[in-house]
Amino acid sequence: MFKKNRGFTLVELMVAISIVILLMSVVLFNYFSVNGSLSVSSAAQELAISIREAQFYGLNVKQTSAGRFDSAYGVYFNPGSNPSDYIIFVDSNTNPGDRAGRYDAGNGCGSSSTECVERVNLRDGVTISGVCNDDVSESNCSLNPSLHSMHIVFKRPEPDASISFANGGGIITSSSQLVGKIYLRSQSGNTAYVFVRKTGQIMAK
Repeated sequence: MFKKNRGFTLVELMVAISIVILLMSVVLFNYFSVNGSLSVSSAAQELAISIREAQFYGLNVKQTSAGRFDSAYGVYFNPGSNPSDYIIFVDSNTNPGDRAGRYDAGNGCGSSSTECVERVNLRDGVTISGVCNDDVSESNCSLNPSLHSMHIVFKRPEPDASISFANGGGIITSSSQLVGKIYLRSQSGNTAYVFVRKTGQIMAK
């Protein structure tokens, strides 16, 4: 006598589907976590390269579009207004009393009346979450209202970096700092930072 083949009951089918959904959720969570970590780490390395590029231009006296050889070069960060990009700039002001050592936007990148050399956009949803002048946590870094933006400038013959910070009104609140720190954050919450010392050392971590 032959027995009829039994199929899955509704309960067994629901249990199997639940297990599959759970496994897929774990895999997707790990994927986004790893992807976010790689994205923010890559962004930190690219940012460090951009700062080294400005350092190279400044120390080797790159000729400006105006034909000058005495200009400094630097990188400008303003996470309060532009958290998804930063600017490599030429500091055309040589007189310390004439806004030297900081970025002047002018009419924006691509204009003849601006110091902007290149606006670099961060990729994969990575943003700058804060800039600070000490080795502090990301939350303390981003909560300081007096450190709204940061200017890092290199000028020959000194290999040192000139690091200064401005508040929301663009007024320099602290200059000649020993360190500058830029925090980056991915969409999934992963963080990394770039550390710049006055001595010219640049480190991504």
